[in-house]
Amino acid sequence: MSKSAKKLEELGKRSKEVESTMNKTVNIIADAAKIANQTAEDASNGNSKTKDVIMRIDTINKLSMTNARSVEEIAAAAEHLAKRAESLSLSLAQFKTS
Repeated sequence: MSKSAKKLEELGKRSKEVESTMNKTVNIIADAAKIANQTAEDASNGNSKTKDVIMRIDTINKLSMTNARSVEEIAAAAEHLAKRAESLSLSLAQFKTS
C-alpha cells in the first residue's frame, strides 16, 4: 500500500509540474498573440502611412511637371520678347538723327 501511496504522491507532483508548465505555455502563447496583434496593427498603420507618402510624392511630381512647363513657357516668352526688342531697336535706329 505504501508503494501505491508513493506512486500516487509522485504522480500528484508530476501533475502539478505539468500544470505549471501548461500554465506557462498558455501565458507565453497569450503574450505571443498580443505581440502578433500589435505587429498586425503596426503593419496596417505603416501601410496607411506609406500610401499617404506615395500620394504626397505624386502631388510633388505633378507640381514639378507643371513648374517645368511654366519655365518652358516663360523661356519661350522671353525669347520672343528679346526678338521683338531687337526688332524695335532696329526700327528705332532708322529714325536716329545724326
